[in-house]
Amino acid sequence: MNQRIKTLFILISLTQFHCQGLERKQGHSKPNKDVQLHKPPAFYNDSAMIQGAAIIIYQPDSFQLAQMKSIIEPGTYEAMMHEYEYQIKNAQKIIAKIKDPIPIKQLVNIRYLILTAFDQSKTILDLNKYDDPFGILLFNGKDFPILADMMNFEQALYYELKINPSGD
Repeated sequence: MNQRIKTLFILISLTQFHCQGLERKQGHSKPNKDVQLHKPPAFYNDSAMIQGAAIIIYQPDSFQLAQMKSIIEPGTYEAMMHEYEYQIKNAQKIIAKIKDPIPIKQLVNIRYLILTAFDQSKTILDLNKYDDPFGILLFNGKDFPILADMMNFEQALYYELKINPSGD
């Protein structure tokens, strides 16, 4: 539920920034109805197979980035990319502190994830269904994977994977 609220807040913020830019450019307050504010679909249809527990970092392919850049104002796009870059780097620093070995998968040009749980059951995820262009999925090898809140990544690691990188 928290992730949905965060995603909704980001989309509303992006809409507000975009509409303000349209007002200045076009001289009126109606937003352009042709503007798509969702993550564009992946260009590639490749799959990645993941066995057991894992931390999965995904990002858009170059075609998705180009589409996003064409529909989002340059200042907003740059700010958004800077924020995602910072959040991913911060998460990677936290991951580097983990003492227990857990596979870390960094994915680019992947649309589908085929996750195999410890009991050999499989879950297939379509990353096109996730509106976040960048993200981290936490898979404990048992339950459905959780999209981590990157602003509270340490807490997400603890609650989903029972990992405490700070060692407290």
